[in-house]
Amino acid sequence: MLGLDYKTTLLKDLVEILDTEESPLTVEEIRLRLGYSNAVTILKSIKELRTIIDNRYTDEKYFVRLVSPKRGVFKLERQATNLQTLFEAIYANDIAYDILLELIEKRQISAVNFSMKHNISHATFFRKIRLINEELKAYNIAIARSAPLKFDASELDIRIFSYIFFWGTNRQFSNALLKKNYPNIQMLTTEVLKALKISSSPLHVELLSIWLFIYSNSLSKKYYLQLKKEQEATLHAFSFPKKPSVISTWSQVEWEMLVMTIYSSDIYNFTLKLNESYHSSVIDEMNISKQLLERLVKKYFVPLNGTQQKSLSAQWTKIYLSNYFARYTDKAVKDIEHIVSITSFRHYYPNYWKRFASLWTDFMTYVNYKEHYGAVKFNLLMMMISVFPIEKFENLDSKVKICVVTDVSDTFTSYIKQLIKLQLGQRFQIRFVTSLTTADIIVATSPFDIEQLKTHQKSIIISPQMREVDMRAIQKKIEAFFH
Repeated sequence: MLGLDYKTTLLKDLVEILDTEESPLTVEEIRLRLGYSNAVTILKSIKELRTIIDNRYTDEKYFVRLVSPKRGVFKLERQATNLQTLFEAIYANDIAYDILLELIEKRQISAVNFSMKHNISHATFFRKIRLINEELKAYNIAIARSAPLKFDASELDIRIFSYIFFWGTNRQFSNALLKKNYPNIQMLTTEVLKALKISSSPLHVELLSIWLFIYSNSLSKKYYLQLKKEQEATLHAFSFPKKPSVISTWSQVEWEMLVMTIYSSDIYNFTLKLNESYHSSVIDEMNISKQLLERLVKKYFVPLNGTQQKSLSAQWTKIYLSNYFARYTDKAVKDIEHIVSITSFRHYYPNYWKRFASLWTDFMTYVNYKEHYGAVKFNLLMMMISVFPIEKFENLDSKVKICVVTDVSDTFTSYIKQLIKLQLGQRFQIRFVTSLTTADIIVATSPFDIEQLKTHQKSIIISPQMREVDMRAIQKKIEAFFH
């Protein structure tokens, strides 16, 4: 993953495995689940992991603990947090992380200065650069061995990769190691959201702050977007709101590309008006792929009614445009599997998955430019679940109101809601609400300021992968609400 060390990858995988299991595991059980490594290395890594955890979590309100109920077995416990801050601590001990962080922030690196600062040889430094470059191919980007070293890619690709890097390792701007150097970014983000008339949660502010940092930092170092004619033509198909005064020095293309990113992210409640009569190769291909999807939905699910067709059209437009501008491969998606994964979905809902898998196979068989679509599979599944729920919801007189807030996308939030309903809807009368203030229980995928809660409100932080331990924790929180 992004050229990170074997040790870093092993630590990350150990955390994933231990968090998945409620019962303690022996070293041999861990090795079998890993599918690689050996007992000696695993024990050494567990010892290192325990040190990282002990140094990272000192607040009793938010903690992760690695415990050993008896000699030779290990278990991970967590309360009021997910694993993101632990992943950050793991990545921060890797030279590759430091190289990429410095390149993103400063846009260039002196091999001599970096090697001296990290007490490594030139040979070690450039060996790490070669490893990183192998991983960066999936993002259409490389680190050029110039003096100083710089990214070798289009400015748009550099910015998109920068966001993926931060989201994949830090998730929130406040978690990034460089936040202290940019105190005004979140203020700038708030003003942009106001200008776009977007009402969003604190978690969404955190995500957009990453983009605002990337854009502002690049412009401050005189790195400007230079889009291809086809990309510019795609932007021209939409009507954009007026640029706010706080970024009046930005060019129009910088503003439009940021707004397009916000729109196509499927995170914010925000739409752009598409000129239906406008024609370009990209917009035309988007419409062709949409028509193919509609036919396959009818074949493997049910015919679309008017509302469903409108919803599918709107969501596919975002997915298509996001994938078009990013252009990364399915290999890039694997780099963030520690955040989002469909493995558990395939296990728990095999019938739904069978329908979707058939749809996906046909889609990739008949769609034009197949190489452009490898990375959209997860987003397409989330879209299908949003339009066609896993199980139709019953109209119950709800006794507990739950607000689900994720930092992935609106369709992913819908997916989490459906999982909760399917697993717990038979035992509890649940009604989902969109406002934090009206909820009895807030379920979030990242920590937030609990001081915002009212005295009767409860909150819980879950992993986006929605493991069994998360579902049990939600169940306990609901049970506590009724007592």
